[in-house]
Amino acid sequence: ISIQQLEKLQYIRKSFESDNSLESTVAIERVNQLIDATNKIIRQRAFLRDERRIVRDTAERIEERKSALILMRRQDWLPKSIIDQTIEKKLNLNISGMLFEIPHSDASKDPNSLLFALIQSDPPLLVHSDGYYYFDRDWWLFRYIVMFLRDGTLPDDRLLLSQLYREATFWRLIELQRAIEDEKLHLRSDNRTEEVKWWRKLPNWYVNAGEEVKKLDDEEKSKPKQEDWWKDTSYKGKTFLPLSNDIEKVVTVTGAKDAIDVPINTWGTKTINRNKEINRFAVYEEQADY
Repeated sequence: ISIQQLEKLQYIRKSFESDNSLESTVAIERVNQLIDATNKIIRQRAFLRDERRIVRDTAERIEERKSALILMRRQDWLPKSIIDQTIEKKLNLNISGMLFEIPHSDASKDPNSLLFALIQSDPPLLVHSDGYYYFDRDWWLFRYIVMFLRDGTLPDDRLLLSQLYREATFWRLIELQRAIEDEKLHLRSDNRTEEVKWWRKLPNWYVNAGEEVKKLDDEEKSKPKQEDWWKDTSYKGKTFLPLSNDIEKVVTVTGAKDAIDVPINTWGTKTINRNKEINRFAVYEEQADY
């Protein structure tokens, strides 16, 4: 059923309206019923078209997400160490309103710390109903504790290190205090073996990134400097200047008799086929008739 069929029914009804006989009245009623049924079918078809379009778009999005999920599950999508961290248990902390989720592997790096005690089967504190431990501490400083446990990094600011050293006392992070003493104050102790200093074995992402940037800068500086292409008379092996005043040629070589003086740049301070600089605007001023 199409719009054309609906128009035919309307035309038939109009043809019966001019006749007042019983047959015409019954025919008009039957035609009106057909018109109503036709309109209903047309609306249903339009609704089904919209639903099919929605289903098709949804199916395409599902396929895209399915492909992305398959790609993300590949071993080369993310390092295995990062994938393992996303599925392991987390220690949930609420530090003065800021939420932190610390993997158990990071919280257990210092066996003497309060964080390590909180992930044990008998923690010294009761967890809140929402699954978080609440602490009234400086969450800004705690960020650096999380970074140290995760990457083994320390800030360079000595005032911040002093505050971080005192904050480590509350959390009983002996390893953090040792790292500050060894790395920033160079206080060595004979009874501290290299196995204790686990933070040195972790990859320092900030230092590595800085070294990569410095390496790229050095490579860029070592490359021979290239002249700007727009300052040359040729481009990609084709010569465009100087132009020739010979009608048989378009361009010629620099210094030729048929070479036309053409400004190299927009300001006209230099011209092709001359050794000395010429300001063409000065020439225009001399030739101007005031």
